[in-house]
Amino acid sequence: MLAIVLLLAILQSSSLASSVSKTFKGTPEQVFAAAEKSLREDSRVIAVKPNHKELAIRFEGSRSSGVERYSALSGDASVVPGIADNCRLTISVNDVHVSSSPGYLGSMGPAISKESEKSFANSVLRRVRRILGQ
Repeated sequence: MLAIVLLLAILQSSSLASSVSKTFKGTPEQVFAAAEKSLREDSRVIAVKPNHKELAIRFEGSRSSGVERYSALSGDASVVPGIADNCRLTISVNDVHVSSSPGYLGSMGPAISKESEKSFANSVLRRVRRILGQ
């Protein structure tokens, strides 16, 4: 039952993702490769699905379960070519937390942590900057 609630929460919150963008110097392929490497380096990410033709990466994070909480991290990274060897990398993240506490189950509403989403996206951008030497 809780797995169904978590899946619905992720689907419902997909339009509520936090997005962070930054422009990097380099070819689209270089920025894409750095973004993929950055996501693979993150211990919270368990699946990285690159789409080289669209310069997009789908990623999923750890689903931890304890007595009281379930969480799921998911998102996309996309590279858009710019002018004069610049590219814009955008990281969009959903970090959904579901608690099984009695008050929460009554409301059935997912608590989405915007702060943790932005923190995760910014950490990916910092690693991309380090990988690219910028």
